[in-house]
Amino acid sequence: MDRRFHGAACKTCRRRGRKCTRELPKCSTCLAKGIECEGYALKWSGLASRGKLAGKSSMPAASDPRSERDKVVSGDAPVVTHEDATEFLLDYHLFEVAPRLCIDNETMRNPYTQYILPLAVQDPALLYACAALAACHFSVRLMDPSFHVQSLRFKGKAMRRLQEQLWAEQNALDESKLATILMLTLTDLCLGGYSNFDAHFTAARKLIDLRGSRKTPGAFVEQYIAWLDIMSAASTTRKPKFNSKDISLLRGHSSEWSYDVFPCPPDQFEIVATLVELHRSLDDPRDPSLEVLTKVYDLKHKVLCLPMHTERGESWLHVTEAYRHAIVLYMVRLFDLTSDEDEILWLTQSVFHHSKSTPASTGWADNILWPLFHAGLEFRDERRKQWLRERAALMQRSGGFRNVDTVMSTLERVWASEERLDYLSLLTSEGLGSMVPV
Repeated sequence: MDRRFHGAACKTCRRRGRKCTRELPKCSTCLAKGIECEGYALKWSGLASRGKLAGKSSMPAASDPRSERDKVVSGDAPVVTHEDATEFLLDYHLFEVAPRLCIDNETMRNPYTQYILPLAVQDPALLYACAALAACHFSVRLMDPSFHVQSLRFKGKAMRRLQEQLWAEQNALDESKLATILMLTLTDLCLGGYSNFDAHFTAARKLIDLRGSRKTPGAFVEQYIAWLDIMSAASTTRKPKFNSKDISLLRGHSSEWSYDVFPCPPDQFEIVATLVELHRSLDDPRDPSLEVLTKVYDLKHKVLCLPMHTERGESWLHVTEAYRHAIVLYMVRLFDLTSDEDEILWLTQSVFHHSKSTPASTGWADNILWPLFHAGLEFRDERRKQWLRERAALMQRSGGFRNVDTVMSTLERVWASEERLDYLSLLTSEGLGSMVPV
């Protein structure tokens, strides 16, 4: 594969006054010294002199989407024309979208700013995919339909460029193609409606197999695509392209994910992946064999006995505990396990408590949609339903992903029904075909 170079020295070499080799994604000077390469400064001309973003590293937080949109109209915030839309969206992606794609919004090890965006400078398809995600994110947070149209336009450009580049095997081996599929998948997730998930994951699986031992830094892109594939299959009737063995191979010898973008720790997630595999292997999903049920009960015991994750502080503890109890709720519904009302109440209360304990409008809170969905299926108390509605509104405004609204629409239909639907009925019901509550 041909080496690629950035136009300027990396942040680390500039700070240390060293000569930089400017290689992407990491410079050889830093690698040879055994120090962390902080990546490359990204600058797109045209934005720094406009509106309130002049000289700033971030857009104002969207505390109220309607008032923020009024600021745009009144001229207090940047006014974006067709000519400078790309520059605006890429800067918005850098300062606003990328931090929200990590669990801890303040983390310094952000793979989107340190790896994806520097890679996008060299590849038009990836650049357009980043712009598409940024436009959709902006549209969701500020309720601006014009940026929804921009998102679809950039998404179309990205897909056309990607299809053109995949005709040649040498081009397909380039890591930017896999990164483009990831960003397109995130764009579909952000759009919240009809998606090309199955096509994205099928293409990604083929590229990963084609690339063989070649991996992106920390296998980050491969790990996250596999995570999204399995979590998508967990909430739909589609079969995943990846399995728990793939997850173990992509993690290698590490017991942790390579970057801080996964709200569910590996020990819990591998159980989710195994549950999805078991369910999809059944000839009759409504009549699991005794052997399968035995495995499921063993997995239930296993997930409840896993050690608590306290290594990253209180917020991480609450997120992982919300996932732990939601996984049990998931398997109870998915396999129609025998469970009394007290156990369901305890599991639901646990998810509710840990979710309430995460500070709102943070990456921690924005990444507990999956546990809240499964607990919400059991809510009967109007007070909890109203809390979830209010928290969901904050999650969509803060996180910028419209799939929150899709999930809440499903919960509202469940709450309006007098029957307790089993999970299989939910999976096959109208309106749940493309829902991904992550």
